[in-house]
Amino acid sequence: MARAATALLLFAGMCFAAADDSDPLTRIREHMREYLAHLPDYTCKVTIERSERRNARARFVARDRLTLEIAYASGHEYYAWPGDSRFQNTIDELLPHSGMVSEGSFALHMRKLFLTNDAEFGAVREEGERLRVDFVVPAVRSGFAVSAGAASAPASLRGSVWFARDTLDVARLEVRVEDTPKSVRIAGTREVTNYGSVVVGEAAAVLPVESEIVLQDRDGSERRNQSRFQDCRRFTGSATVHYGK
Repeated sequence: MARAATALLLFAGMCFAAADDSDPLTRIREHMREYLAHLPDYTCKVTIERSERRNARARFVARDRLTLEIAYASGHEYYAWPGDSRFQNTIDELLPHSGMVSEGSFALHMRKLFLTNDAEFGAVREEGERLRVDFVVPAVRSGFAVSAGAASAPASLRGSVWFARDTLDVARLEVRVEDTPKSVRIAGTREVTNYGSVVVGEAAAVLPVESEIVLQDRDGSERRNQSRFQDCRRFTGSATVHYGK
């Protein structure tokens, strides 16, 4: 089956600039640095429901459902079929010819935003019990590429992150790709990930619980992947897992 579309993240090196501790954005970035530093290596089962529609006014029609294992270890994501001891480095390697795929929901988006200086943030705003901050990552610094068939092009990222006002724990992340080059048929993408408290091993951690990405083609058709993460567990050095190269 020909590959329909792909959205891949390629992340650059990490750096961080100090700032005034009284600034709300600084407190958020420091909290996220601490969060990412203590994020345990873990693996979860993810169920992905894929659907598509002819245009934005039509109803989505289910295409298929996939169940995968995703592991987060040492700042990277790895993918495998359930029960398989060999994890692939990218989801694209696991599903090279199987419709729309994406990666980054586990922690790679957050590492890009809060462990580098590549994102440009707006002012922190209150929205009820949450704090919201908008961001832009220019194409020259995003490390993000949209690909369809043989065509691929870098793209800028825009979006927002919501945090619990009292704890600063991340609650929701929205990442959009807009104004893509005309050399690719992908007009844009929008990915939303919701986070919650999940017990991993004997401790609770704030992890993704569900994610949705919608890709719009230039002909107006759309593809949607809806993912749910469950059965998360600690990923230790004693696990019999081999990483693909």
